[in-house]
Amino acid sequence: MFFQLRTKEQLGYIVQSSIWSPNALSGFRVILQSERTAEYLEDRIEALWESFSSTLAEMNEEDFEKEKESLASKLEEKPKSLTGE
Repeated sequence: MFFQLRTKEQLGYIVQSSIWSPNALSGFRVILQSERTAEYLEDRIEALWESFSSTLAEMNEEDFEKEKESLASKLEEKPKSLTGE
């Protein structure tokens, strides 16, 4: 998400995404600091989300398993600096 919105589209100074879990609900939060209008940014985030959903739906089981293994490996990796902790 960061690469698409910050680097490719250059939409904002700050681009951040995270899991959001207040109370018993869960969601996905995107924070963008930009000179663009909120409506435009919302449209770009929605388009990116739809693209991601399509990619995920079209992914075969083998590729999906590879993605899961890659993510698990990354999460188990020890931080390389104090800021990574």
